[in-house]
Amino acid sequence: MSYLVFNALAMKENYKTSMQLGENCNINILEKYLKNALVSLASAKQNNPDIDVQLYVNFEVSEKYKLQFEQAEVMIKKSEFETFVLPEEYQWAIAFYKLHILKYVVENLDYDKYMLLDTDTYTVSNFDDLWNECNSGILLFDLDHRLSHPDRKCIIDNIKIIGDYKDNIIHYGGEFIAGARENLKIFIKNCSFIFDKMALINNLDRSLGDEFIISLAAHLMKYNIIRANRYIYRYWTGNFYLASTNFINNSVDIWHLPAEKDNGMIWMYKYYIKNKSFPNIKRSAKVFGFPRTSSSMEHKMFKLKSKIYNIIMNYRIKLKSHKLAHRKL
Repeated sequence: MSYLVFNALAMKENYKTSMQLGENCNINILEKYLKNALVSLASAKQNNPDIDVQLYVNFEVSEKYKLQFEQAEVMIKKSEFETFVLPEEYQWAIAFYKLHILKYVVENLDYDKYMLLDTDTYTVSNFDDLWNECNSGILLFDLDHRLSHPDRKCIIDNIKIIGDYKDNIIHYGGEFIAGARENLKIFIKNCSFIFDKMALINNLDRSLGDEFIISLAAHLMKYNIIRANRYIYRYWTGNFYLASTNFINNSVDIWHLPAEKDNGMIWMYKYYIKNKSFPNIKRSAKVFGFPRTSSSMEHKMFKLKSKIYNIIMNYRIKLKSHKLAHRKL
């Protein structure tokens, strides 16, 4: 079996980069993304020596970073941004480059299984189970958004503009797509079909991103889609804090860290450049500000007090019952 894991990173003048960094494309932002990509792909390679890892870009990479990626056994490949191109008014237009690259690799490269990862991801274990799941379908990360969640509602409302889709569409993330080649060929054809319709409609919400196309493409082949949440999880570790202890308990393989692009991922980059490896899971979790994996002392004391209280109450009930029984005698 042959496996390809890849990132896609594009730069276009006047196009916005990640909403978390909140700036237009420039050299400083680009360097941060390159550092993130090195962490993403080198950590995947460290835990999965049998995979090929590649970074796709549409710009020239400096010799400094070329050398760092080469030492990490990551290939840098250039591909112009030619398909899935939207006007700059779309907030996430630059993110559609990942669909362009997914289309390219599944149509032109001869691997059995492929995995697209965003640059702000960090791998902590092997992909053996994940690759085996790919035998049954395409793996996507389900954001588990309820129907009234603004992001899912936006997708559903705009899909109604595109066509007569009556079912409730599941909102899938854009940070991860994995599957066998033939399944992904069908998936990317669905993406192209939806994009072509999307490009012709002027009254779509300009905040729509790649997740809009990914979610509808998945819906068109929903019986071939597998929830990837047992292998990847999105951890929000900024002012908006939404994290889980599944980095240790019932652990996943890949951590998606959208709020750590400018912080924890840069720390990991510096650590890797110095040590040529990544720290253990416990230290990594601390760097990214993950929650503790056991109850706090306050909670443990509360449980102990509750246990003592229950013992005392049970004793009193038994004592009272014993006295009533004695009186009857």
